Amino acid sequence: MDKPPLFHFGSGQSYSTFTTRKLSTSASTVTTTSCSVVNVSVEVTNTGKVDGDEVTQLYIQRNGTSAEAPYLALAAFARTHVAAGETATVVLPLRPAALAVVEPRGRQGWQLQACDVTVFVGGRQPSAPAPDNNPADTVQVGTLKVSGAASPLGNCPGSAANFIA
Repeated sequence: MDKPPLFHFGSGQSYSTFTTRKLSTSASTVTTTSCSVVNVSVEVTNTGKVDGDEVTQLYIQRNGTSAEAPYLALAAFARTHVAAGETATVVLPLRPAALAVVEPRGRQGWQLQACDVTVFVGGRQPSAPAPDNNPADTVQVGTLKVSGAASPLGNCPGSAANFIA
């Protein structure tokens, strides 16, 4: 018996409204052995009449891994203060640990695997409806490709630290 959540992450009330636009990534492809951090950026505009804070959330969906992965995974988030009518650029780091999956066969553990990654960035979960007071706010969608042979996450320096920024 699956029920939708009563409140999605980030569905708190605000005295202002925000829109998220212009998603870009510092790379379109990474390799499983590069251990690169991909910076994902968006512009957040305060469309309301008062200053406010927006929690920008980055979710990923991994497609094509040999291991099961969650349908959506929170990979990073940032709280940003934006003055009324102003726009701020928010940069979220997508770390190798966020892209890794657990490969249970043969006790491989955490590893980076080749896959296509769909990146969702906005003020709410991608599956959550836009707030009633801000129906124009959209979750931005982008893609990233991870290529190469499967590589243990332990090969990346600092991989055990900070799955989420």
